[in-house]
Amino acid sequence: MDMVSTLNWRNGALALACAAALTACGGGSNNVVEITPEPTQPGDGEDPHDHDPVAAAGRLIALEANSAQVHAIDLEHGSVLQTFTSDHASSALYASPGQRYAVLLQRNQNQAQFIDGGVWQEDHGDHLHDYTQAPALLNLRLTGVRPTHYETHGTHAALFFDGDASSGDKASIALFSDASIAAGQAGLVEASHTLGSAMHGTAEPRGDWLLTTWKPVDSTSTTPTHVELHHRHGDHFHMEKRFEQECPGLHGSYSNVRYSVFGCTDGVLVVEQNGDNFTARKVANPASMPAGVRIGTITGNPHYDKFVGIASPGWLYEIDPEAGTITTINWAEGRTRRAHAIDAEGDNLLVLDDLGSLHILDMHSWGKRAEITSAIAHMPSAAPFPSIAVSQAAETAWLSDPNGQRLTSIDLHAAKLGEHIALNFSPTSIVWLGISEPSADHAHDH
Repeated sequence: MDMVSTLNWRNGALALACAAALTACGGGSNNVVEITPEPTQPGDGEDPHDHDPVAAAGRLIALEANSAQVHAIDLEHGSVLQTFTSDHASSALYASPGQRYAVLLQRNQNQAQFIDGGVWQEDHGDHLHDYTQAPALLNLRLTGVRPTHYETHGTHAALFFDGDASSGDKASIALFSDASIAAGQAGLVEASHTLGSAMHGTAEPRGDWLLTTWKPVDSTSTTPTHVELHHRHGDHFHMEKRFEQECPGLHGSYSNVRYSVFGCTDGVLVVEQNGDNFTARKVANPASMPAGVRIGTITGNPHYDKFVGIASPGWLYEIDPEAGTITTINWAEGRTRRAHAIDAEGDNLLVLDDLGSLHILDMHSWGKRAEITSAIAHMPSAAPFPSIAVSQAAETAWLSDPNGQRLTSIDLHAAKLGEHIALNFSPTSIVWLGISEPSADHAHDH
């Protein structure tokens, strides 16, 4: 029997509830499962030197084009391990901060769902312990109006809900983590915040602090103009200050250890954290930037002290917050970027262009390590486009090929393509889930 619960943001309060068990579909079980306490004791009589290779390889979660079906891929055996049917086709797919869970945004339906990848690690005090179990579509739903921008930093993720000015729904933010997802329905959202108006904004979690966007209540634009600093107090946030520097047309953000950077039409806004002290400054667009071009997407890596700014259709820029500079990255003149990713160590930038060529750039020198033509033999002419997922445990990335119905591995050490995994569906967005550093102790199956 289905149990349906409705979750709504009202007056800034976030409600959560369980949802219906779904029917099974071909390729595996898609039954929604309850979260149960994790096993804490290893089995008896197991070889302490035996390591489950699935835990080391990790898994991919892949969306199927124009479908609500989501597939879990076993990377050790190169096959579909499980297939699920989500409530709706997902608008975006992300990994949780600890890479155990996949976060499925369903923007038009005002919710997000979660898949447990089934590979995780526990700290047992004097050692780390790896666990492996079947993937599962969880019975959790996180709702709010138009979930769009998703950012992670450290152990936390911030999901920004744009709201809807026409219906009077204000923008809001939900903070969660791998631990809160594992806690189930009641503990899913650790803290939430409702802004003063609807906006197409973003939020950057930084420990007990949250940087988020602001725009005047009477503004008719959907884009923010400023950044605010909020401090967490239990399950909510208090606004500490609004930075005076204006960031017109604010879109896109990313955080590393020291800085958070936000894209503006006239440059970027750099917010620096020193303990509990936050300061902001603007870095202007370079004179060489073409008219009408602006940085609207920002990416980076915890091991990389700079940022990569992306401007449509195919302009790439190095953002150096220390030097206060924005410098053009020459990667492929005249090409349009279709997908990008940075490897786990922050050494390689991977860019897929509109012709299906894969470019691998050295992020320390910006020299091109490889240009692999026809990495996608039949490039889609319209979205959904291919996606790149990066392993956090090995020098490997994966490229989805919707028209070719396959996944292709990328050997980052050799800067070349590797094996293919043939599929019977068209994969679009993909994320890697698993353990970044598998323990020397043995893994357990459950």
